[in-house]
Amino acid sequence: MVAGEIKYAYKEQTAFHYRPYQHSFDCEAITDFGGVLTIFTKNWLDQTTAVYHIPKTEGEYNESLTDTFNVNGLVTGADVSPGGNRLALIGYKDFKPIVWLFSEITEKSFFKGKITCMELDEIFSAQTEGICFKGNDSLLISCERTNTHVQQIFLIDLKNQKQ
Repeated sequence: MVAGEIKYAYKEQTAFHYRPYQHSFDCEAITDFGGVLTIFTKNWLDQTTAVYHIPKTEGEYNESLTDTFNVNGLVTGADVSPGGNRLALIGYKDFKPIVWLFSEITEKSFFKGKITCMELDEIFSAQTEGICFKGNDSLLISCERTNTHVQQIFLIDLKNQKQ
């Protein structure tokens, strides 16, 4: 398989002045769902995530916002379950890692079904950056090395979580 270049822009973004911790079109989370790439932004100003869909084919795209959700934090990773019916987002607020789990998702909306928020107090101040499903009932969460944590991967068994 040969990799191609995909360039994209956010249709709503009109200003391009970088101000640390005060910008809304930051992106660290992307996943494949329904045959397209789905981007979840890290909006520093209002602590929401905005959703954009981009074709998986080489080209240049200027995409419009398709949905938003108030995560009350900053999103750093995303994945869709192998069964295609759950979305997991990882992020943080005030150094506390947070997992958002959305069930009964569809290609038209991730945020209309059942929603579960898990605050990960036991790994407070871990710099959680990535998330992926291990099967349909477990999550792997990656953590970067910091002054308080070594780089590591955490496992969450969703069968043992209150949902």
